[in-house]
Amino acid sequence: MKCQFSPCGRYLHIASLEGQRKPVSGHKQKKGAPQPPLNLALLVLTYRLSVSKTTRSPPSLIHLTRINLGTVESLSVSRLPFTLTWTPEELYLTCSDITLKVYRIRLFPINPDETTMPRGLGVLVPQKAIFLPNTARRREVYYFPPGAGNSDARVIIGSEARARQAQSTDAKDKFFGIQTEASLCATDDVFGLRGTLSLPIGCYLKEVDLGGWTKSNDLSEIPQDLGIGRLDRRLERFNPDDDCDLEPYIF
Repeated sequence: MKCQFSPCGRYLHIASLEGQRKPVSGHKQKKGAPQPPLNLALLVLTYRLSVSKTTRSPPSLIHLTRINLGTVESLSVSRLPFTLTWTPEELYLTCSDITLKVYRIRLFPINPDETTMPRGLGVLVPQKAIFLPNTARRREVYYFPPGAGNSDARVIIGSEARARQAQSTDAKDKFFGIQTEASLCATDDVFGLRGTLSLPIGCYLKEVDLGGWTKSNDLSEIPQDLGIGRLDRRLERFNPDDDCDLEPYIF
């Protein structure tokens, strides 16, 4: 979960990564059997903070968006395959992949009276495919949109965490399903550093390189009756007499 305040300080944005597995009953789960795939989604919420009663009035939810990110077999919490770039009006979610996969997410609703963006209007993706080095699957990929005085966007690919293991033709799943040396991507050798750590690299992109932005089909419907994202439940004030149970020592 990542939090970000708006530049004016009146709003709080929260991006939360969700992971769900399909439940399996105990008698159906065999010992040593693989776990069901993990369904990933990103929930983006925007809250308006109270001006007069900041400490007593709960924030009010004004916008939420949920994006399906597909399924994975496992996920490392210490090194997530996603990065976030915040701007005053939008959030950019970039995935670690061999193509530039970035979501452009609005942080505020178009209609101030609605908390859920009309389907397809709140999340955009590039129309053209931008190919990245094959090692980008294991590296952090950052997308920085054009800023003030800068007409070009920037893509930064972080360094590889560890050296790639030696390839063998008879090994399976050594390199994300790539079995032989002949099938390795030509962009896999970054600066010719084969078998060593990959250095960070970056490039500049213009709007024409992305082909513009189009509506994303990965939006997820959010039930309105489950109270998702609503912080309207007041907490009871702590009472040391009623909330602490002290038991005498038994000798």
